[in-house]
Amino acid sequence: MSSLLNDIRCRFILLLVPALLAGCSVKTYRSDLPKNFRINTVIHKSSTFRNTGLAVDVHLLNARCETDLLGRIYVDDPKTDVGVPVDRPVYLDFIFVSKYALSGDLSVVRWQTVMTPHSGSKYDADVSYNKGIYNVVIKETRRGSAPRTIAHRPLESCRPGKAGGDSE
Repeated sequence: MSSLLNDIRCRFILLLVPALLAGCSVKTYRSDLPKNFRINTVIHKSSTFRNTGLAVDVHLLNARCETDLLGRIYVDDPKTDVGVPVDRPVYLDFIFVSKYALSGDLSVVRWQTVMTPHSGSKYDADVSYNKGIYNVVIKETRRGSAPRTIAHRPLESCRPGKAGGDSE
């Protein structure tokens, strides 16, 4: 009987994390752009009492570095391909949500960056969670060249008058 209860508890948690990520007012990201951005996700299960999920918010940035949310990508698969706008700055917000089964506590960790995807380039975001360590590395591959790591840039680096402008 206890194994049945554990199975029910695990299924409930697996259903709950995406619902927590969904929120009430965030629209799902939809794009008919060519698939130029792959999210490679590896989330290691740290315990039977904790479940971690991932979502990515995609924003456009205007000339004053104000964000315009295009929508949220709910990452359910180890590889998720999407099309992101090119030749203009975007702000990506990777959201890790962990739900603890026994206490009901919720933990949210965010990793955010500004980048300018280029026409003809492909991007791979290697996203991982393992034993409390969250990591995001974005690489760009241009036709005929080796992949290069895109530098992490917080939103503040985009603000007019700030050092660390777009060097991509």
